[in-house]
Amino acid sequence: MLSIFYRRFYILLFLIWISGIAGLFVFSVWGDFGTFINDFKSVVQDGSIPPVVNGTVAGSGFRAAAAIENATDSIEEDAESAEHTVRREVVHEVKAARREAAHIFEGEPEISDPISKEIEADKAEEKSGAGLVKNTQPPELGKLTGFSALETKERFMARLVTNKQTDDVTYFWMNKPLQLVVDLRGKWINITPNVFRFAEGFISHVVMGIHPDRLRLVFKLRSQNGTQKIRPELLPNSTGLDIVIVRPMVNQ
Repeated sequence: MLSIFYRRFYILLFLIWISGIAGLFVFSVWGDFGTFINDFKSVVQDGSIPPVVNGTVAGSGFRAAAAIENATDSIEEDAESAEHTVRREVVHEVKAARREAAHIFEGEPEISDPISKEIEADKAEEKSGAGLVKNTQPPELGKLTGFSALETKERFMARLVTNKQTDDVTYFWMNKPLQLVVDLRGKWINITPNVFRFAEGFISHVVMGIHPDRLRLVFKLRSQNGTQKIRPELLPNSTGLDIVIVRPMVNQ
């Protein structure tokens, strides 16, 4: 009777030992019984055995590895997309630079003369009629409130700032001394200096004077050799009047 008891006791000890070894194995490989159960269910359902990597079963770890692989693929796709985007932007910038260079070297030259730009602006304003609406009210007292000048080698532009539209403007040349006279007809007052002097250019100075029926501007030329006197451009605009004078030429 004792021998049978001891045999069963040894068998029980052996089963306990086997269970302990199995438990240690499960804990060392899966970490907990829940993960082991989940992986065992996936084996039963899918018929696939999770791989063993570095002594550990990639159960939930297998799913994590798959997620990492998917994330890596996504990052690579994003990097390729960003590379293509940058490449397209660089190509766009290069094409834009080429078009700009072609416009500079092959297109129409830009107007660098400041007086030409002002003349074009005055003509465009006159064509559109902006600021040049006819005044049906009785003529008011004209007031010259500002004077400025632009000058190049061949042209001189005087810009007059007035409080009203300059409708009636006349001019004439005088020979001795050589000078241009411009009259703004009507009653005027001048709140700017009467004389403006210029250190360089073919216009030496401008003198302004008030008469009962006009405001007179006299443009004194530095050289008295000019004989071919060119008609000045009188360009009214929304702020007053621009007077453009071309350097008189000498007959050969």
